[in-house]
Amino acid sequence: MERLVNFRLILFIAVSFCLGIFCAFLFLFSSIFYGIILSILFVTALVLYFIPYKRGDKLKIKAVFSFLLVLFFVFGAFNFNFAIKDFEKADLNGHAYSVVGKVKEIANTDLGIRVLLGDIEVDGNVKGKLKYNAYLYLSKNTNIEMGKVISFNTSFSDNKLIYEGRFSATTLLRKIKYTATLYEEEVKIIDNRPNIFEKTNLFIKNTLSNGLSGDEFGVAYALLTGHSEFMGDDTLTSYRKAGVAHIFAVSGLHIGFLATAIGFLLAKFRVNRLLRVIIIFPILLFYSGVCGFSASSIRATIMVTVSLLVAITGERYDGLTSIAISALIVLIYSPVQLFYVGFQLSFTVVLGMMILSKPISRLLHFLPNKLATVLSTVLSAQVSAIPISLYTFGWFSFISIIANLVFIPIVSAIFVILIISVLIGGAFNIATIVLFPVKYVLMLVNYCITILDYDIFIVGGFTLSVFSVFYYVAIIIASDIINFRKIAKIVSILLSVVICLVGTVWVNFKEYNTTKAYVIGTGTISATMIYTPSENTLIVSDLNYVFNISRLKRINNFGITKIDNVILMNGYNVDAQVFLTKLRTCFALDKVFYYGEKNENQENIIDKSFPEIKMYSFFDEKLPINSFECAYLYDGRILDCEIEDKSVLIFSVPSLDEPFVNTDKNYDLIIGGKLYERIFAVYSAKDKISYRRSITNIDAETNGNLTYKFDQ
Repeated sequence: MERLVNFRLILFIAVSFCLGIFCAFLFLFSSIFYGIILSILFVTALVLYFIPYKRGDKLKIKAVFSFLLVLFFVFGAFNFNFAIKDFEKADLNGHAYSVVGKVKEIANTDLGIRVLLGDIEVDGNVKGKLKYNAYLYLSKNTNIEMGKVISFNTSFSDNKLIYEGRFSATTLLRKIKYTATLYEEEVKIIDNRPNIFEKTNLFIKNTLSNGLSGDEFGVAYALLTGHSEFMGDDTLTSYRKAGVAHIFAVSGLHIGFLATAIGFLLAKFRVNRLLRVIIIFPILLFYSGVCGFSASSIRATIMVTVSLLVAITGERYDGLTSIAISALIVLIYSPVQLFYVGFQLSFTVVLGMMILSKPISRLLHFLPNKLATVLSTVLSAQVSAIPISLYTFGWFSFISIIANLVFIPIVSAIFVILIISVLIGGAFNIATIVLFPVKYVLMLVNYCITILDYDIFIVGGFTLSVFSVFYYVAIIIASDIINFRKIAKIVSILLSVVICLVGTVWVNFKEYNTTKAYVIGTGTISATMIYTPSENTLIVSDLNYVFNISRLKRINNFGITKIDNVILMNGYNVDAQVFLTKLRTCFALDKVFYYGEKNENQENIIDKSFPEIKMYSFFDEKLPINSFECAYLYDGRILDCEIEDKSVLIFSVPSLDEPFVNTDKNYDLIIGGKLYERIFAVYSAKDKISYRRSITNIDAETNGNLTYKFDQ
């Protein structure tokens, strides 16, 4: 009789390790009850699977297997728990320190640059070298670059691991424990000590900048190193909406292609397989170092190396076992990766291609074999990624299937050409010449990517929530992993799909009828979107004359395409026509309220430019908002609101510690911030709900916004 599931020890060990990590997460951050339930289910599954039903079963072997699975379950839980506790006990508690650190990475922000600082040594309440890194936000300084050693005095803010009700895996994965904001003159460059990886990265950057500029340089640098901070926001957004932005995360595409190219060359010289792996692995590791040892590059290096090692054993290649080994190595080294979207997408997509490509290819039997194979590979990857994309980014794009089919072969060729061009152009100082044709190829690619309106292909504004489990159950049953008979397979798939659909409709209907506040804070804009089932209201607390609404655009991911009311508070200091022009690029607008005397000139300009928008002026009085009550207070610096039986105060310009509010009223929620100090916070009367420095690098996980649900 054929087994229902073929037993793979390494795969089951990896699953047990993941379950142990997830169980520890539930105990620490979510629910002890669910943690206990998961533990009980794990033990129950072991008992059911290893129970001997026949005589002669090898009970000792089963006992050893059971022991190994329990051991790795416990190991995973303790490994994750240790990582969390170690991060939490590294708080500096706001004390003042003299700091020396090395610049690891630089990225542009709205008001300056963000520096990733490592190898930090402090002198103050704590003395010595710190284990974790820091983000510094400061005005532009052309002298600061990767490898420079800088010194300054500051009071670090300690970053926390829970943000917007979600676990911020990026914070722990990149070891970003501290944050500080400084002026340019407060920072001194005291040394220049780039290591071999940083020197190589700078070599690539300088060579590319000598021959390329603008988005062409940004795309080329991102493609080679994974750093996309030099790309324009609109260009990067277009790549994301096209579903091909994964090319800017150095991962399996880059590492796999590099390994294949090197392996091909070594094979031409008749180098044996083992020696090839010995040569390829350090080259891949070096390239990963050039990319800053990013999580994606390390994952890909491990996965490719494991597959090469398995291939030379002479055994039949088992993809699931290879993936399990790779995941186990990655998670033992860094258990937090289990909650990192890059890890989830990497392994989900690879597994999806592995288990779904053949079934899909069989469905496409009417097509030529090569076309069916390529289509099934791309389709299986996209289908596997949908639930994670919806949960993390709020949307997925149908056009990504076609875009990847067309674009990936082109990118592969550009990747090789860029490597050769950088090596030759940098070595012989002829970057302008060798990169000249590449420049126009990149211009054409950027044009093709940015010319289309991808919004018509995007599906979003909902989530599969916990019911995504049944989505993946359906995928697993549809594959050849589980040996079901045909009728049982069809029934099981249909049942899983029905549960997923019904559950998704129920969750999203409940979410649609929940009033929420989306709080947006960057260095140039401070705003709050109050979402209700009947209307949407945007409250603009502060707005700099140089502002970017890219963070506001991300609210589109929650299904918000129209703003019924725009309320401008006293911190608003930008021409209304300029602001509304930008706002209309992503939202339909109806009414605009502003504080002060009626400005007929401004209203006439708006009426001529945007006849569908009506403007109204108010003083300290109630505004005609239908879905909740609100009124200007303190010369428009305060908005006092009653939303779903909760008292909400939204303030503009001053910080909470400035005693300008004199009231006995108990507010359930207080929202506000200071742009120039880059501080943005959401508070409640009983407890601080969330806090952050405004532009920490967690956008991929949270869409860059804080969310407060009024039913909590």
